[in-house]
Amino acid sequence: MGKRRRTRTQKQEDTEADVDINKEIDSISNPKESLLAAAGLKREEKEETKKVEEVNKPKEYKPYKYSQEPTDFLMLQFDKESYENVKSMKKKKHRISKFSTGSQPIIRMRYLQDGLTQRMYQRQMSQKFLVHPRLAVRSVLNRVNLASEIQDNDYKRKKYLETISILNSWHDMSYEYTGDNELKMLRSSYIFHCLNTILRQNELKFKNDLKDKEENDEEFKLKKMIEAELDDESDSDNEKEPEADLQPEDAKLDSPYIIPTPEAKFVGEEEKDQGFTRPKVLILTGYKKMAYYIINEIITQFNYSSWKKVIKKKRFKQEFDLNTEEAVNDCFKVGISFIKNEQIKLYENLIDSDIIVASPLGLRLITGQEGEQENRREYDFLSSVQIVILDQAETFLYQNVDHLEEVLKSTNKVPKSLDILNDINRIQEIYLEKIGHNFRQSVMIHNFRSMDLDCLARSYLSVNYTGHVEVNKFYPNNLLRELSLAKNTRITMRKLNTDSLELVDETRFTFFTKKLWQKLYENLGEYSILVANSYFEFVRLRNFLRDKNASVAYISEYSEPRDCNRNRSYYETGRKKFLLISERALYFQIVKLRYARNLIFYSLPESHRVFEELINLNEEKKAKFILKNRMNHRRKRRENTGEETPEPTEAEENKLVFGESVIFGLFSRFDDLKMERLVGTNEYKKIIYNKTKETFQFM
Repeated sequence: MGKRRRTRTQKQEDTEADVDINKEIDSISNPKESLLAAAGLKREEKEETKKVEEVNKPKEYKPYKYSQEPTDFLMLQFDKESYENVKSMKKKKHRISKFSTGSQPIIRMRYLQDGLTQRMYQRQMSQKFLVHPRLAVRSVLNRVNLASEIQDNDYKRKKYLETISILNSWHDMSYEYTGDNELKMLRSSYIFHCLNTILRQNELKFKNDLKDKEENDEEFKLKKMIEAELDDESDSDNEKEPEADLQPEDAKLDSPYIIPTPEAKFVGEEEKDQGFTRPKVLILTGYKKMAYYIINEIITQFNYSSWKKVIKKKRFKQEFDLNTEEAVNDCFKVGISFIKNEQIKLYENLIDSDIIVASPLGLRLITGQEGEQENRREYDFLSSVQIVILDQAETFLYQNVDHLEEVLKSTNKVPKSLDILNDINRIQEIYLEKIGHNFRQSVMIHNFRSMDLDCLARSYLSVNYTGHVEVNKFYPNNLLRELSLAKNTRITMRKLNTDSLELVDETRFTFFTKKLWQKLYENLGEYSILVANSYFEFVRLRNFLRDKNASVAYISEYSEPRDCNRNRSYYETGRKKFLLISERALYFQIVKLRYARNLIFYSLPESHRVFEELINLNEEKKAKFILKNRMNHRRKRRENTGEETPEPTEAEENKLVFGESVIFGLFSRFDDLKMERLVGTNEYKKIIYNKTKETFQFM
């Protein structure tokens, strides 16, 4: 059989070769036919290239078919089956599923229960939303792009739809946004979800309160009987005056994505409709200016952009004025309550609030930390939080992350005081069994990923039994290569050989002090900036450089304005050769740097914008300004001191200011998220996990 097959293949090859030779002979004899054949081949090549391009294109977004009978994900989390899943959760392993949709480039799902795969994700995305009637109006639904049907090619509106679907499915979510427009989209989406959750649960509570009064309160029964008799005796011709409606004229809206429903319906016992305390939503953000936009969005959606029936609005506008220094204040807390689902009250007592908008520092002063005396700590108001949101979480990296960690530790704890509790007979079992944190939804919105934020998310924000959804950015460009080409400067990155996270700081310091610093100090000229990522690195380097009596100026986030200006003057006039500065000093713009010829990154900055701004300091216009400032300073100094030394020429000064620039950085395998932002999603793994190469140059 083998011989027969070989003979057949040989015969086929011979016949194909004969056909090719005949084609060549025909093409020489008939040039017109050969041109037509070449044109046909080009058409075939174009068709093949089109096919290849279609394969390489991202898969087209298939619109979800929205079902008519939606699942109430909010209330499904309280049924007995979910309760049993949480009990057996420790035995199950984490599973990770990675895929993409037409609107989101990278989606990672980490889940504990079986069945939460891409198919389950799409099934949950196809559910209609059960929305409280107060929010089912055009003015609100237009803000979240649910008022009208979305076209297949409208990827911007599909992001809204998919984000709200993830929130509605009650998964934990970590979302990496790209710009201000996407941040506004996320804020309007999660505020819509929070308001819908609060209003529907409040309606259920009001209904059960009324039911209890009808059954137990005799005075209430008599009052109802008298009202019923009066209604029967009243003349049917006299029509009642319509009640004032806060909703706009277009309240009735037929949206393809929502179903108006006044209240939530529990799968289990309806009477158990509360937690230990009233607050349901905790929104943490870095500064007052961010909290202003959040609270303004809450009032816009709940009150239809009207501030008329907002209690304590004058105090809010005074304390959260964006035109004053208070805009960057990082110590604040505001309680928000909804009175009978009709009126908003700001600055409510935290224990009586529905939503708490605060900074980590503002709450840390109340909750304290573990190890302190319990009588000095107050965290009962966080015992029944159902939704925790970290808005612009990247700002917490430039504050004290310990404040955030202590606040997250204080959530969903059993209260110390029994006086502030709701009716014990109506408290849900998940809080009595101390597993409320497994049913809590956590949402983190950040501009870029960080190892510290990821650790916090996995420890405190990814404990929901329904799973965790990550929406990450895709970085298509190599920023280092683009910057090196734009500045015509070689950028060098050196990888540190260490596989231990505990030893990476010591390895970095040893390599810098013993192998790198002396070469840099001798070979590099003036106007060299040394960047430290954290204040601890800054202090360690400052102590080392002072011991070496090096010509270095120092600026950190804790430097006084006088010290900042003086050290910048030392650096710009050439009296100090190097400038050591921390990333937080650059982020808070404590001092404005005007020129840098050489850049040494002791550790890579968290934000790639800081990296880009530092490299852009190397410009000819800025160098000319520094040269002029330097020569004027030398002239004034000579006049004041009476020195008779000859004045250096402009050519000599040019050599000190202008010249070849050096950009050098140190990184380790634990800086993979930082390198992804610098070299792109497709290339960073090749650099991080390269075991044969240590130095990488970009030109």
